[in-house]
Amino acid sequence: MGRFTIILGFLVALADTLGAAHADTPVTVVVQEMPGLIEPDKQLPYNRLLDALLEDAPVATSIEILPGYRGPRQWLRFEHQCVFGGVSAPGHQRPRDTAISKTDWSTLHISTPFNILNVHALTRDGDEPAHSLADLKSQTIAVDQVLFFDLRFHSDVLKASDFVKVDTAQEALTLLTQGRVDHVFAYDNDVALMQEKSAARFAYDPALTLLELEESMMCWSGGDVADLIDHINVRLKDMTQSGALKELLPSLR
Repeated sequence: MGRFTIILGFLVALADTLGAAHADTPVTVVVQEMPGLIEPDKQLPYNRLLDALLEDAPVATSIEILPGYRGPRQWLRFEHQCVFGGVSAPGHQRPRDTAISKTDWSTLHISTPFNILNVHALTRDGDEPAHSLADLKSQTIAVDQVLFFDLRFHSDVLKASDFVKVDTAQEALTLLTQGRVDHVFAYDNDVALMQEKSAARFAYDPALTLLELEESMMCWSGGDVADLIDHINVRLKDMTQSGALKELLPSLR
């Protein structure tokens, strides 16, 4: 056997070994815990959605669901390759005031959005809703801590009026039903989750959208993330066409 054949055989074996090791290294995905939507060891809407998107994925993944902003912050520090539920402005645009530089944003691998988040100004059912920011002046408005943080970075609407900050959207909406505040700023999926558990109804003007964000799987470049995003996009297309995606996502009534 010639030296070239021996060396070639060694290189082929080495390539196979390295390829197998690379394929066995899971892509790390971090998730921000969202009560009622995704929590560890539960079968909530986003838990089921994430499982469906990763079904038969061509690469192994490791999932970690963390409370508060620990997950997104760790992802921003490059401690995880991907974040499930990363937000962008419409059209995959870089959000205003994001910590991600324009250069880094341009290299991200971002899936097709799995949900469009809208923030509305809600009042009690039967009351006249706000139709503009001017209608909200001198109003007392409840907003949960997560949304307050998002609005501070992505919008100017916090300048509108007097705010009561609470821990969760459900607490804010409860204050509204009790007549203790005039309006609530809330993500539509949080309102939909409350409506699934109660007969609560709210009035709002759908033309007054205070904030719109896309939710996607976002990954830093490197490793197998491109293959993972391609797989997720195929799954989202299939789930959209079959109606399975719509069935999973909470919707306003």
